[in-house]
Amino acid sequence: MAGVFAHGSTIGLTVMRYELGAVQDLLRTLERIAPQSPADGSRYLHELTTADPNGFSHLKSSLLGTSLLVPFREGRLAMSPSHRVVLFDFDLKPATRRVFVHAPQAAAPAPDTDKENSR
Repeated sequence: MAGVFAHGSTIGLTVMRYELGAVQDLLRTLERIAPQSPADGSRYLHELTTADPNGFSHLKSSLLGTSLLVPFREGRLAMSPSHRVVLFDFDLKPATRRVFVHAPQAAAPAPDTDKENSR
């Protein structure tokens, strides 16, 4: 398994069939769950405590998560050709994003044993 981690609390990672309809469906669903502007006219408490109006982006990030485990074989992510690891950035301000991938390392060959000691 390879570990994938995106650094940030306003982004989300998922594995999905990467095509426009599926991407838009996911974004619309997340907007219904955590709208940028709540329908009742209220504000997110995050905005009230930090003066940062991106409370919805933290909620969407928490719903998707910022890390994944993905099968890894023969030096590659083992997913179907139509699937991708997708990063969504929900924040209001642009930012540099860092993604870390920790892939399993090939096992090192066992060291040669000392022939004199192996008798």
